[in-house]
Amino acid sequence: MAHEFTPNIFAGDGIILSLFQKEDVEPLHKIIHRNKSHLAAWLRAVGNPSTLKEVHQYVKDNQKRSRDALSESFRSHPGFELAIRNDGELVGMIGFQGIHWGNRLTALGYWIIPESEGRGIVTKACKAMVTYAFDTLHLNRIEIQCAEDNPASMGIPERLGFHKEAILAEVERRNEGYVSHYLYRMLRSDWQK
Repeated sequence: MAHEFTPNIFAGDGIILSLFQKEDVEPLHKIIHRNKSHLAAWLRAVGNPSTLKEVHQYVKDNQKRSRDALSESFRSHPGFELAIRNDGELVGMIGFQGIHWGNRLTALGYWIIPESEGRGIVTKACKAMVTYAFDTLHLNRIEIQCAEDNPASMGIPERLGFHKEAILAEVERRNEGYVSHYLYRMLRSDWQK
């Protein structure tokens, strides 16, 4: 079954999720450079585009991945990311970190610039993505991994009613050693309750 990607997912309170476009290359590049140390852990998931040329290529590749991801002819797919916009301003990124059509599951990843933290933007964005994944893509399971030293990130799945399913020991390598992650999950049947 093929799915049409909705160009904009409205998350409420002026928050819109949309595919990155050519006009986003320069603002995204500026955000990444201005917040490089803050975003380092999250940017690994999208290949850490650094130069303007790399960000341009990332946006182009991400658009292609978004089209391919919505075709179930791929048994599994690496996923794609959407821009998080608050009142029209680019403030972060959220995405499906792989879609496994055979098992109807995906994982969510996200980041936001420091000056937009603590305002519920990512929680609302995640809620909209979960609804989209269950209602439009008809997936069955969504996972979120949060580093054990990131309570702000852990608060998001907890506020949305995700179940803390496991601790994944030492899954992330950092300069100072290894960090464990908590694995949260939401099943379609739980979300519908």
